[in-house]
Amino acid sequence: MSSGVFNKSQQYAAYGRRTPFSWLLRRHSKVAAVLSVMPMKSEAIDDGFDAHDVYELTYTRTGLRVIVTGFYIGTKKSAYMEVFFPNVQGFRCLDEGDLIRFWESEQLRSKNCVYQIHDGGWLSESVPGVLSVTGSVGFSHEYLIATGDYCASVLSTVEPRIHVYDDPYPLAK
Repeated sequence: MSSGVFNKSQQYAAYGRRTPFSWLLRRHSKVAAVLSVMPMKSEAIDDGFDAHDVYELTYTRTGLRVIVTGFYIGTKKSAYMEVFFPNVQGFRCLDEGDLIRFWESEQLRSKNCVYQIHDGGWLSESVPGVLSVTGSVGFSHEYLIATGDYCASVLSTVEPRIHVYDDPYPLAK
């Protein structure tokens, strides 16, 4: 494959690899510089989980259920984390590359994947007409489920219920 035909992101994708964060930050440094003026303040609310991806996201009248794949901390034992929000006012699921300013903030560099965002998150982004009702009511809390691939931002009036369990379909040994 000729590297002149594809850009760097396409080259990584062609070889089945994710684009490294460091390259994304350099590549989009002007965008990151503009967005990083809003520092993020957050705190981890889970007990630790080496998260890889949002495996499933289901929204019903009973709430939002997010299943995350990964490993128990300090092991290579596959596990799933279920994060359930019984009262959701809004949510979005984005590729981690679309949340560059969150990753730049150093707030997400821990062995956790569920964070309560106190400042500088989705609610702080001012887009006319978007979240105008939720933002004006003011009793919503913001949470971020951060993985190495897709990430979910959730607006909820209550803290989520978090449950970690073994992989129900482990690979044969």
